[in-house]
Amino acid sequence: MVVGFGTSSEITGKNKQDSQFASATDFEQVHQQLADNFKDLQDPRGKQGVLHPFISIVMIALLATIGGATGWEDIET
Repeated sequence: MVVGFGTSSEITGKNKQDSQFASATDFEQVHQQLADNFKDLQDPRGKQGVLHPFISIVMIALLATIGGATGWEDIET
């Protein structure tokens, strides 16, 4: 059920520390955690024709898969 645009503590009536999920305001922290988890990945691409950072491609593919993508065409969409 949609409950509106309040903060998570306003909606659930819980303290921020009691919540097990990150709120939208913690984007920078979540972004840093994801970057830290994938920092050791090595880019297998050559230097020619590289338009986007490797970590961006990995994250787009990961998030698209979580969202139900089943192939590269779905990820592109």
